[in-house]
Amino acid sequence: MPRCEFFWNHKMNANTWRNNFRGFGKEGFRRNMFGGSVSGPVLLPGYDGRNRTFFFFGYDGNRDVRDAQMRTATLPTDLELRGDFSQSLRLGRPVRIFDPFAYSAASGNRAPFPGNKIPSNRFSPLAQTLLKLYPTANRPADPGTLENNYQGPAQRKGYGNDFTVRVDQHAGDNHRLFFRFTQNDFGTLNNPWMGPATAEYDQYQDNFNNTLSYNANLTPSLIVTANGGLAREWIRYGRSARAAGFDLASLPLAANYKGLLDDSFMPVVTLQDKSGIFATWRAADILSWKWYGSAAATKIAGNHTIKAGYTYTQYLGNFSDNEAPAGVWNFTSTWTQERPTAGTGQDGFGLASMLLGTPASYNFTQVVRTANAWTNHGAYLQDDIRLTRQLTLNVGLRWDFEAPATERFNRLWFWDETIATGWKTNAAYDWKRDVVDKGLLPAGAPAPQLGQAFTGYVGFPLTPAYPGRGSSRAYWRNFSPRVGFAWQAMPRTVLRGGYGRFSNGFTGRASGSGSAGMHPFVVARGGMVTTVDSGRTVAATIDNPFPGGNGLRPSTNDPKEIIDGNAGQALGSIYPWRKKPAYDDSFNFSVQRELPARTVLEVSYAGNRGHRMNTRTVRVLNYLPAQYLSLGAQLRKAIPNPFVGSNLPITSGTPSNALQRAATIEYQNLLTTYPPAVTINMNHFNAADSWYNALYLRMEKRMSHGLSLQGAYTLSKLVTDIEGQPQDGVTVRDIRALSGDDFPHKFVMSWLCELPVGKGCAFLSDPATVGGKILNGVAGGWRLAGIYQYLSGAPLRVTQSSATMGTGLNQRPSIVGAYRKVEDVYRSVGLSGQTAALYVNKDAFAVTPAYTIGTAPYYFPDLRVPSRQQWDLSLMKVFPLTEKLRLQLRLEAENAFNQVSFAGPTMNIQSAAFGTIENTQSGARLVQIGGRIDW
Repeated sequence: MPRCEFFWNHKMNANTWRNNFRGFGKEGFRRNMFGGSVSGPVLLPGYDGRNRTFFFFGYDGNRDVRDAQMRTATLPTDLELRGDFSQSLRLGRPVRIFDPFAYSAASGNRAPFPGNKIPSNRFSPLAQTLLKLYPTANRPADPGTLENNYQGPAQRKGYGNDFTVRVDQHAGDNHRLFFRFTQNDFGTLNNPWMGPATAEYDQYQDNFNNTLSYNANLTPSLIVTANGGLAREWIRYGRSARAAGFDLASLPLAANYKGLLDDSFMPVVTLQDKSGIFATWRAADILSWKWYGSAAATKIAGNHTIKAGYTYTQYLGNFSDNEAPAGVWNFTSTWTQERPTAGTGQDGFGLASMLLGTPASYNFTQVVRTANAWTNHGAYLQDDIRLTRQLTLNVGLRWDFEAPATERFNRLWFWDETIATGWKTNAAYDWKRDVVDKGLLPAGAPAPQLGQAFTGYVGFPLTPAYPGRGSSRAYWRNFSPRVGFAWQAMPRTVLRGGYGRFSNGFTGRASGSGSAGMHPFVVARGGMVTTVDSGRTVAATIDNPFPGGNGLRPSTNDPKEIIDGNAGQALGSIYPWRKKPAYDDSFNFSVQRELPARTVLEVSYAGNRGHRMNTRTVRVLNYLPAQYLSLGAQLRKAIPNPFVGSNLPITSGTPSNALQRAATIEYQNLLTTYPPAVTINMNHFNAADSWYNALYLRMEKRMSHGLSLQGAYTLSKLVTDIEGQPQDGVTVRDIRALSGDDFPHKFVMSWLCELPVGKGCAFLSDPATVGGKILNGVAGGWRLAGIYQYLSGAPLRVTQSSATMGTGLNQRPSIVGAYRKVEDVYRSVGLSGQTAALYVNKDAFAVTPAYTIGTAPYYFPDLRVPSRQQWDLSLMKVFPLTEKLRLQLRLEAENAFNQVSFAGPTMNIQSAAFGTIENTQSGARLVQIGGRIDW
């Protein structure tokens, strides 16, 4: 019956590097971890379970308190709150502010605000109310950037409880059952460290799982097992706005949508150049259930050990996840820059756009609860053949089937490129007459495809074309062969090798309506139409975001209403109908040799080839082909819209900026791969591959003379095209590079040493006297253990903010010089504007102009995050108190020598902090004291 407790306290820990650098004191932190267990036979009145029925009960708990983790934020200055941006900086240089309501069609520019000052009579009433939620700056801003002018103590409390109950039943010599139930709950509670504007939210999780298992030896050569169970996971995020002292009714919101918002939460405000308000405010209630069962049989027949089995899993996901139940205001520099179509690094300011009430976007969605289901079946057959005493061969085959995902109320949609919509541009539209002859574009400008029917759009389950309930086409051909061998080539040498194919499905990869593949008209929502002429003039402000109901969408579950309501607009996250599950081909070969002194050496190779992998980011299907990039600025030219008067449906909810209603359209939109949709973002895009190769060396010295030692070194390389999207939308080689998870060198060494003090050791080996026995009891029997880890840094990626490649695509910077790091990492550490040297040579890069493909690779093979190394140590001893009672004491130190491993630098070449390192990837030294009693 063990009982244990572990204790952490900030007084035993070191301060973090970042706190030291900023002059902050050590954060108060306390953690208590405790628990115990009891087991034995079940003894009840009238029932003696000895040798038949046994029980186990265990409990583990923890309580955390973080008193004051200092956080920083960048708040508006007093001058900026008064509309005065004459002192505001970006990239260490003054910004320029222009009037979004003073656009000149003749020049294509906006008029500047005199002195970079916005008159107070131009302020948005809603913006002024929201800005009052910010606290007052309380520290000097970082030199050269005016950032981090506020600091506050972020307090956090955490808890956790973990219970396990198990009962084992021996039903005869050949039949055994056990039942296990595990329940755990944990959570974190955060304080509003930045007042009502604080972004943090509380988190709670409550899980349980139970398993019933049966094992039977039917004959000496036949074993049957069966397992089944249920698991539940319940996750909740959020904090009541009212509990934080905020009432949505206090905001002067327009009446036509105010009642549609969830008034128990706050609206989110994101600001370019400043910290946002409630930036991660969230309402989530995620409840998932997992039913599982399996049956297996093992038959021994001569030299064959045959295994066969079947597995079944059903996953039920009930999601209610909305990151902003009261909407998201997004303010950037776009509206306050000089040119609507091409801003510069110093043009515009997010806070200036907010004061004027001109967001880049505003969206809200009523909270919806989804009910998705995924069902999986698997079957396998394997034969382990002992060909000789030294050689064993393994051969097997596995089949997996993942049924298409369903939703309880069939609120799913998907993309099918074969759907014939019949949609066409206006037949009366004439390219030469309406565009070229009017001098809007030169005669040599490529003419878009007009008058033809467009193919490809969304489909729905339980319709004539898709009679099933699934969100994708069923794929039945998931067969995975496996083969392996083990050969004792010499008495102390063993060779092993194998190959296997492994299927990767889609089950459970969803959290919320968008990633669950649900259509967007489940509930009422709003998408603000900020402009109808590509940003040249303002169509709505935050004080009246939906004039005349423009942009408000009613709820519906009717397929035709959804198609008509989305026609001519952007399609958000959507899944492909014809997707196929990804799979991996894995292979390995190893040689293991036993050496003298109880030492084993192993040399291995491991490889993995990933196929049809899901891209980590959505893929944009509607993009501008690279053949048109040379047209440059002509692509942003506004021309008469051929979709006006077309057969694209128009409903009462069709906004004024939809294709079929906008009087003009940018030329580039007509040249994209699918003009009827503004954007198409594809989830689960099965188009990526990966290659992993690794050499693995391991040496183990088993315990002898009081010492055991184990070391392992891995040399590896991981190449993939799973991340990002090609700059031209097509060429996969453009993003084929080292993975962000590529760590070529990893070394781990662990050891356990019995200190040579005590009975039978070099010191105090024969404590014959009473004093010697006492000294032996105190100083003898201590064990020192440790782990050392070294990990090389991940590759770095250089980015730029100005990333225009036409509709839907982004671009990367271009290389113009030697980019290798120019200074030692320790000289490249500091705050923005204070660093004397750069970890990466900024002059080696240039911002790639619009409609030009950047030359920088997705990841650089010879630019990496600094490497990481760490020592963890523990000292332990067991004190025998009585014949049955023992006390174990432990002293453990994580990052025992308080080594600092720095994180990567800022890598946006348009950031003032480019090339500087401001954070660490390792924590400060943590010390833990623990005790355990066994009886």
